[in-house]
Amino acid sequence: MSFLEKQPKVAVAAALILILISLVSLFRPDSPPKFVEQSVSKLFTDMALQAEQIANFLEDGSRVVLMERDLTLKAHRESDYQRIFRALEDGGVSIQHVERLIVDERQGWDPFAPGFPYSEFVRVAGEYPDVDAVISLCGTPYGLVASDRPSSSARPPLLIMNKGWSGLPKWLLDEGWVAGGVVYAEGWSAGDPVEEKYTILLRGRYME
Repeated sequence: MSFLEKQPKVAVAAALILILISLVSLFRPDSPPKFVEQSVSKLFTDMALQAEQIANFLEDGSRVVLMERDLTLKAHRESDYQRIFRALEDGGVSIQHVERLIVDERQGWDPFAPGFPYSEFVRVAGEYPDVDAVISLCGTPYGLVASDRPSSSARPPLLIMNKGWSGLPKWLLDEGWVAGGVVYAEGWSAGDPVEEKYTILLRGRYME
């Protein structure tokens, strides 16, 4: 006699759980909950605003490479990213390539940390030395190594698009690791609340 046969209450409970799982699977909507869709929409609206500002920052006709985590690209609809791409292109920026960064702990990745290893930027910049900038869509770099410190002409500048002030530490700009970046600000204007949502551009010492 099996355990479930010896314990009828457990068998009934197990059956009910299986039925519940089946019902959830049967009636689960194909689209995510509304609050998730709204959050995603707001995120990409913010990023599109940042893309507009970055485009204004760069000279007309500038060629750029974009960096984004492969997992993040796969998690969203292509149309979401098209909003960012269009904002850059409408601003006169030419997108040469979108580099899909693969999270790999053997390559210095911390899968639980926001951002990306600085060595990934060094790799991408080395593969596309003639572009005018490399733009991160996936936050700020970590794992900085002194020997990788950039100079004004060693490689294309790194620009950051990231939501929120905390996403772009000032010291990265001051010490030259990041040439510039843009953050999204909501309801802020010299301490006075405003209704408009807009972006704020920050320049590093190599792009003053």
